[in-house]
Amino acid sequence: MAQGAYLANLYASANGHQWHNNFAWGSQRNLCQWYGVYCNCTLAQMRECELKIDLSSNGLTGILPDLRENRFVRDNRTYIVSA
Repeated sequence: MAQGAYLANLYASANGHQWHNNFAWGSQRNLCQWYGVYCNCTLAQMRECELKIDLSSNGLTGILPDLRENRFVRDNRTYIVSA
């Protein structure tokens, strides 16, 4: 999947523009700074990060994309999305 396209799809599918808090979503900020995105990066030069997404009580509506086994690369890191 293209860089961050999964998260962009999540934002669009769940009407991100209407969320209670959508801080940094779609921006060039580090993904770990996006509201509701939590990173657990390995110590091996922080090349691989597990993303946990918690957007509960944030006003999501619509159909959410499949969260299983989504990997993408951004800023020379591999991100693994887990629910």
